[in-house]
Amino acid sequence: MKKNYIRIILSAFFLLIVAGLYIYNYLHNLPGADDNASTVIGQVAPGYRPWCESVSFELTKGMEALFFGLQMLSGVVMFAVCFRYLKKFGQNTSQK
Repeated sequence: MKKNYIRIILSAFFLLIVAGLYIYNYLHNLPGADDNASTVIGQVAPGYRPWCESVSFELTKGMEALFFGLQMLSGVVMFAVCFRYLKKFGQNTSQK
């Protein structure tokens, strides 16, 4: 029972840190890696034109961060499912 409380407290702490970083990024409008890359490309090769255009629509900073968070969440869920499967598979092989 004590382990569950520790997990809940650690999960809440992690969630607060992630939410704080998200709010800080949203309020201060920090540039992303794409912004920095386009600036460098513009300096190195001023006449550069991309081979193709993005098929997606333009997103606001908040929506872009939300989609990135969803992408990160799906990756964490997949990792957790795989880890759980491997843990269960390891227990089954040790019992044989």
